[in-house]
Parts: sequence; C-alpha cells; structure tokens
Amino acid sequence: MKALLKAIRNKLFGEGVPLEVQTFHLLGIAGMAAGILVALSCLVTKAGIFSIIVNLAASFLAYCLLLYSRKPGRYLLCYRIVVIAVFLIAFPVLFFSAGGYRSGMSSFFAFALVFTAIMLQGRDRAIALAAEFAIYISCCLIAYVKPETVSNFDSEWSFVLDVITGIIVANALLLSVIVLYVRIYRRDQIKLKEQSELLDVQNARLRQLDRIKTEFLTNVAHEIKTPLAVIMGGASETLDLLKDDPQDALSIVRDQRVIMDSAKNLNAVVLDLLDTTAIESGRLSLKPAPIDLAGFLRETVSLLFESLDQNGNTLHFELTLGLPPIQADPGRLKQVLGNIMSNALRHTIKGEITVRLKGEDGFQAVSITDNGEGMTREVSSQALNGYMDSDAHNWRGGIGLYICSQIVAAHGGKISVSSEPGKGSSVVFALPEMVS
Repeated sequence: MKALLKAIRNKLFGEGVPLEVQTFHLLGIAGMAAGILVALSCLVTKAGIFSIIVNLAASFLAYCLLLYSRKPGRYLLCYRIVVIAVFLIAFPVLFFSAGGYRSGMSSFFAFALVFTAIMLQGRDRAIALAAEFAIYISCCLIAYVKPETVSNFDSEWSFVLDVITGIIVANALLLSVIVLYVRIYRRDQIKLKEQSELLDVQNARLRQLDRIKTEFLTNVAHEIKTPLAVIMGGASETLDLLKDDPQDALSIVRDQRVIMDSAKNLNAVVLDLLDTTAIESGRLSLKPAPIDLAGFLRETVSLLFESLDQNGNTLHFELTLGLPPIQADPGRLKQVLGNIMSNALRHTIKGEITVRLKGEDGFQAVSITDNGEGMTREVSSQALNGYMDSDAHNWRGGIGLYICSQIVAAHGGKISVSSEPGKGSSVVFALPEMVS
C-alpha cells in the first residue's frame, strides 16, 4: 500500500511534472474529497437530495478530469471546464439549494476565486474572475432580496455545521496549494543554488582554459618566431655570400643547412598544431599495417637519437624479441616515438635513455626512460592533457605528450607518465597485439 501511494505521488507530483499540472492534480484530488465530504454534510444537515447529487456529481467530474489531464497539454482545458462547470454553475446552484449566504458556500466562493487566479492566465483569468465576482455578488443580492429562492436548513445547528464544513474544506484546499507551492519553491531554490554553484565552477574552468589558451598562443608565436628569425638570417647571409667573388661554397652550404634545420623545426610546430586541431575535432586518421615492434623501435629510435641528441647522452635497448606483430599506423607510431624521445633528450644531459619492450596480456608495452631533470608530480599528472606547460621553451613537451596519448588511444592502447624531479621521467605506452 505504501509503495502504491508513493508511485501515485511521484506520478502526480513528481519533479518532472510541471507546476500547473501538479496544481490541477491537487485540485482534482481535493475536489473528489470535498464533493464527498460536503455530500455527507448535506445528509447530516438535511440539505436535500438535490445538493447531495450536485456534490457527488462535482466529485465524479473531478475524478474524470483528473484522468483526462494525465496526457500532456490537456490541463488548461481542464482548468476551463472546472471554472465553468463547477465555479460558475455548480457553486451558484448549491448556494441557493443549501442555505444561501448563511451557509458555508461563502467559503467555497472565496476558494473558487483564489483557484481561478492561480489556474488561469491573461485574458482567461480576467474574464473568469470578473464573471465569478459578478455571479457570486448577484447570488447574495438575490438571496437577500428574494429569500424564497433559498432552500434553508431545518435548524440553526445545521447552518453552523455547514459553515464549519465550508471553512474546513475550503481552507484545507487552499492550505494544500500553499504547501505545494512552498515545497516546489524550496526545491527550485535548491536547484538554482546547485546550478549556480555548477555555473561558478564552469566559469572558473572557462577562465582557466582562456588563460591557458592565451599562454599557448603566446608560446606558439614564440616557437614560430625563433626558427623564422634563423631562416631569415640564414637567407640574408646566403644572399650576401652569393654576391662575393669568388663565392664561399662551404659557408653557403652551412647557411643552407641551418635554414633546413630551422624549417624542419617550424614544420614540426605546424604539424603539432594541425594534429591538435584534428584531435579536438575528431578527425585523427590512421592507416594501420602489421609491424614488428622490436625491429621498428630499434630502427626508429636509433635514427631519432642520432638526429636529436645534442647533450651527450647514451642510448640503451632492452627489447623482447619474437613477439607477434601489432596492427598500427607506422607514421603515427614514429610521431609518438619522436615526441617522447624529443622530450627525453631535451631534458637529459650526459645521461642515459633506455628503451624497453615486453609483452603482457595481449599488449606490447614500450617504455622510454631517462635519468634527466624530471618533472614535479603536478606537472607529470597533467602531461597528457595538453596545454599544460606555460614555459615558452617547453610547451611542445606538453602538447606533444597530449598528441601521443590521443594517437595511442586511437590504436586501442594506453599510456602513462611517471616522473620525479632530479631523477628523470618514464613514458610507458602499450599497444594491442594483432588478433589471429
């Protein structure tokens, strides 16, 4: 029984039910109860069979409208039916058939006016209220001028009992509406507070992202400006050398190499930016192929080490041979290794870079470890998120690892970063083996 009542309450007065509909549901339930109670009161006060029938009919009408209003969009029509059928027709009839202005109908007139003001809106409300005021005042004046139109009770006690019944029923209905509105108001206030707090958090996050993006753009501009300055300087010096007679071929070649290296750096910056845009718009593409990861690592990392190391480091391999091939995009895998090796070599001086490969539970795990300067726990925990480093010299380390994480995830793999200041860093990523 308790579960049934709870289910009915949630269906009629749950959070998803609009306030207007909840109000009508309350009116319908109260109307059914009030009609039955007043009909019983009419039996006690001997108001006559006609009053009893009208009250029971009003109760049945309330039940029918309650069922009809369960479908969306019908509550406004139900409001109009109640105002016309009950407040403008049934109440005046009951006024004359059950004691007139000395009875409890005055309380029901007041109840009708309040509910009409709550239920209807705009022109409908104005017309209905004007009609009710006019009809109720007219009822009282007619009863006063022509008392024979009123069916009186047979005793003064019956009048008293009818007044008490009207006061209790009408005010109970009004109090129920007030309680409903207060409850909904408090619930809405709690929701507004929660939404306000959530909005404050989101605004703070947006401000943080805006600041990070601004720093990011500043760092990108700095990163682009440096190779451009070198390219412009090398090109200018080459032009001057070409004017000499005889020409210094070795110096020209040297300048061209400087220009080429700077152009490569600039191209890497642009590619990182393009990859970031592709990732954030969901357009990261892969061209997978079978790869022997051990051989791929030795060849690719050796070339990267030779071209990137400028700090006198040494390279070690600890590779498990004979592992089955993996399905991966060779170009993207080179990009992952390039970003990780670039970070390791940039932050390690006369140290060791160790590349390990081992198989584990259908995956092949690659770790690239250095014993360089390392990162704080705060920085390493955010290293895969992108835009995390405001240092103009290191920003590509943050965005590079972010790109790595997205590429590895696109292959169905996983990646992690661990580091400690002064003790180096380790990046581990695992890629799934081919399913035979």
